[in-house]
Formats: sequence, structure tokens, C-alpha cells
Amino acid sequence: MNFSIFIRLLVANLFGRVKITQQYKYRDFVIRNRLLKVLNEDAYFDEAGVWRSTPTFDYTITLAGQSEFFGYVNQVLINRLLSIIALVISIFAYLKK
Repeated sequence: MNFSIFIRLLVANLFGRVKITQQYKYRDFVIRNRLLKVLNEDAYFDEAGVWRSTPTFDYTITLAGQSEFFGYVNQVLINRLLSIIALVISIFAYLKK
């Protein structure tokens, strides 16, 4: 998972929806792996009584997307954060000499 997909999943997890345009580079990857699903909220009945829906650019996170997101947070981000903290502590200890 790259940083761009992580940010989209983070926004979808925090706010419940995320806007993704048709030109987004990883849109097909995200939909194919069922990390996000399309919200069709612009649905209405027209004058003839036919149900119409217009596609939106809003997506919501799925259960698979949440597990990918939290798996990435647990495995990668926490390890990187701990490594950076250890590096900063050792630099401060070296400079304190």
C-alpha cells in the first residue's frame, strides 16, 4: 500500500466517505480489491416515476479496507514511529555529551 491509498483510507475511516475522481491513479486498484465502495446517494424518481441514480465520486470504506488500513498502521507506521523516536533519543544523547 502506498501513501496515497493510505491517505484515502484514513479519510474514509475518519469521516465515513472520501471523494475520488475518475483520474485518480489507483482508483481501479482500490475498487478491484474492495477497499472502498461507491456511494450512490444522488438517486431520485423522475417525472415518469422511473428510479434514476447519478454516479457520485463519494466512496466509503469496506471491512476489507478497514482491515488493510489497520494492518498497515499496526505493522508499518508504529514500527517507523518507534524507529524515529529511538533515533531522535540517540541523537539527543550524543549531543548532550
